[in-house]
Amino acid sequence: MIRLQAFSQWIYEFDVPPDILQQLNDVALKVSYAPTQTNFNSFVPETLQMKELVPIRQFIDGHLNQIKLDLGLECEQLRLNIEWFNRSDKGMWHHAHTHDNAFVSGILYITPSDAETIFSVPSIWGKENMILNLVSQDNMRVFQTYPTTPGKMLIFPATITHSVSEHTLDYPRYTMSFNAFPSGFIGSYSDQHYRKFMNITVHQDQ
Repeated sequence: MIRLQAFSQWIYEFDVPPDILQQLNDVALKVSYAPTQTNFNSFVPETLQMKELVPIRQFIDGHLNQIKLDLGLECEQLRLNIEWFNRSDKGMWHHAHTHDNAFVSGILYITPSDAETIFSVPSIWGKENMILNLVSQDNMRVFQTYPTTPGKMLIFPATITHSVSEHTLDYPRYTMSFNAFPSGFIGSYSDQHYRKFMNITVHQDQ
């Protein structure tokens, strides 16, 4: 028996310049954190007011525009609209989740860790795609892992389930997460098709 790989998909990876990475590290050590189920998150209202994040937002928006062009998205811009920092001390991890009220999401890796980001999507053999629910739990989803690599940024659909494995090092693991949304005039029309229009302004202090 041969298993053939099918339906190849992708997410986006970018390099973070050293000066942006240093700014991220400085902010990560400065902000306040509150406990969640399995790790710590910063207070969103605090980061929204931080001028130190302006060049970081501009960096992210530039790469979001590359994704907009690559996917041929029918919107004027794809823009970051909210960000927060994550801290995992030794023994902490991050439960499986998706991001509501977002179009795409991203992770910027700031410090080293042995923890991995784990992405998963429904298997074509799972109950979401089959008429009968006969497949074992082990074959319900397809998993992809990504190591914690300081200086890398991942951008992916906000609906993709993701989690983080246990961080076992003695020093904290820091990352910044964000959500982004289409901005400006959204939609298109032609002789062949019509898509309903929207006009939304996504704004962050710049």
